[in-house]
Amino acid sequence: MSAKTSEQSVLMDRGGRWGDRIFRSIAVGSGALIIAAIALMGLFLLIRAIPSLRANEANFITSTEFNTTDPDNLRFGIAELFQVTVLSSVFALIIAVPIAVGIAAFLTNYAPRGLARPFAVLVDLLAAVPSIVFGLWGIFVLAPWLEPVSRFLNDNLGWFFLFADGNVSLSGGGTIFTAGIVLAVMIL
Repeated sequence: MSAKTSEQSVLMDRGGRWGDRIFRSIAVGSGALIIAAIALMGLFLLIRAIPSLRANEANFITSTEFNTTDPDNLRFGIAELFQVTVLSSVFALIIAVPIAVGIAAFLTNYAPRGLARPFAVLVDLLAAVPSIVFGLWGIFVLAPWLEPVSRFLNDNLGWFFLFADGNVSLSGGGTIFTAGIVLAVMIL
């Protein structure tokens, strides 16, 4: 009995059983390989972008110009693109977080089991839908449906960034308002 106990303690002192060590080695190796692959992709993209960034006559980070039609005077900046990305993401979080917390509280604390399980499955099914499907739904279904709402909000609250049309068309659905709603559905 004591020989078996001492054998087990020796195995545990060395880092566990052989199967555990093999699995740990494979898992660490796979993780390191994935990190190395992502780092190499980023390096490749950076190297390939250097000629374009050198040809850029505007500041890439702070400029709002975007003109690539004249090869001798390329000007492209991401300031507005970055701003729209941040604003639509913040708006989506403002919508999605209270709804998600409410759904979670309802399903875990208040809903009967017969109702909670089907609703939990429906919420889980949202994660199975590819993001391109949500994007296409937003452009072709949600945006035309929200056009009257967007026009009303733009006419009355156009001074607020969320409802301003800016340089995108309301009829095309290209507003932070529409993008925020689509992102909120994706977050749920």
